[in-house]
Amino acid sequence: MRAAREGSSIGLLEHLAEFVNRGISPAQFQRWLVENEAIIEDRGDDHELELAWTIENRFYDWHASGLGNDALIEAVTEDAAELGYALPIAQSRP
Repeated sequence: MRAAREGSSIGLLEHLAEFVNRGISPAQFQRWLVENEAIIEDRGDDHELELAWTIENRFYDWHASGLGNDALIEAVTEDAAELGYALPIAQSRP
């Protein structure tokens, strides 16, 4: 399984980990993803491209569904895991 800790040349995994750990909002992550689409396509490997497209589609589905942020984070985390990425999940604070 690939680990987000290994980093990526395009920053996708780092931003995704920050999003699922609530360091940035869904809007901030989606904006970053859209703004960096060309870089992801140019520099990302095949696995990163598949992950980016999967996540982008997940966001479109989420906007259409009206589900909350928790559902989006859970779905994105599951999508990443299905593609072989283990995202570091921060421990919740008491």
